[in-house]
Amino acid sequence: MHRDLGKIVATSNGKEVMRLQMNKPCDHLFIRPILKTKLNATSQCVILKGQYTFKLDYEDLFESYYAGSFVYGNWTFKATVYGNHCNFGPFTLKLEKAIECKGPKRKNCTDVLIKIDNPIIEYNILVKEDVSPSKGKITAIANNTEMFIIHSQSPCTNLFIKYFYHKYLNMTNSCIVKKGRYVFELNINEVFASFYKGVHVFGVWTFKALFYNENCNFDCSLMTMNFLPKRKT
Repeated sequence: MHRDLGKIVATSNGKEVMRLQMNKPCDHLFIRPILKTKLNATSQCVILKGQYTFKLDYEDLFESYYAGSFVYGNWTFKATVYGNHCNFGPFTLKLEKAIECKGPKRKNCTDVLIKIDNPIIEYNILVKEDVSPSKGKITAIANNTEMFIIHSQSPCTNLFIKYFYHKYLNMTNSCIVKKGRYVFELNINEVFASFYKGVHVFGVWTFKALFYNENCNFDCSLMTMNFLPKRKT
C-alpha cells in the first residue's frame, strides 16, 4: 500500500486544538518513525503487504517528540492515513442533495432557491439588504466521519468561497454583497475537479457552508455528493 495522505486531529478537554493535514505522512516527524521502524515503509513510503505486530510506548514517544513538556489535560489524538490505491483518485461526481439549512440568527438576509439538474446547480438568490458576512465555517463529513472544519471570519478570507462570491454575487473588495437578485448556474463536477485538481477521496460527502454576521444569516447550505472512481476509457 502506498501511504500518501493523512491528517492528525487533537482534541483537548472537549475542544479541537489542532488539525494537521499531511500530503506525505512519511515526511512527518511524528508519523515517519512509526511507518519506517514498525511497518518497514520503503524510501518511497510504500508499506508492503503482510502482517505487522508491534508495541508502542506512548509515554516515551510523546516525551521525545515534545521534549518532555506538554499542556496538561485530557487529550484525544485521531490519526488517519490512507493511500491513493485504496480510496483516492480521479472521480466522477454525482450530486445527491443541495438544500438550505437554518443558521444561528433569527433573521435571514437572503432568500435562496436551488434547483438540481446533475451536474448543474441553479441558484436564485435574493439579497434583501447590503450584507457583509463576518463569521462562518465549512464542515465536511465523509462516510459519516467528520473530515475537516474550516473556520473563517468572512468569505473574504476563504479562497474557495471568495472566488464564487466575487464572481456570482459581485462581492466588493470590502466584502460586501449588495442588495439585489442573483441568478446563476454551477457545474459542480467542474468546480470540484478544478479545485481538487481532478482527484478526491471516494465516498459520500456532505459539505455544510455557514456564513452570517451579528444581524442575520447570509448563507447556510448543505450539499451531499457521491465521489465515484472515474472509469478508465
